[in-house]
Amino acid sequence: MPGELVALAYSLLAGAFAFFCLYFSMTAKEWQRILYAFFLVFTIAAWSGMEWAFWLMGQNMFDIILYPAVPLDFFFLSWIVFAGWYGKKIGEMKTYAVWLVVLAIIFAVARVCMNCIRF
Repeated sequence: MPGELVALAYSLLAGAFAFFCLYFSMTAKEWQRILYAFFLVFTIAAWSGMEWAFWLMGQNMFDIILYPAVPLDFFFLSWIVFAGWYGKKIGEMKTYAVWLVVLAIIFAVARVCMNCIRF
């Protein structure tokens, strides 16, 4: 039980950092590109924290996502689409493309080897 709470706290903290980086990138024009990159990094951290919490509870988040769970799928897809739209708006499509590749690699590794890393 404590491990799940740590993972959820990690995910919430990373999600809050992602939100603040996104908000400040919309308001601070001179830091916009750097904050957008940090928004993408913290988004991956928040999602990995959720995956970690699910794993500690004995669930595989990717099985839940790949099963037609519309609210959860909509959550992830809407963030992916929004990140792409905002990246296109500020001219950071290369950063967004790299982020998509990193997401695909993380997804593939986590899907193939859920129990490879043990503590």
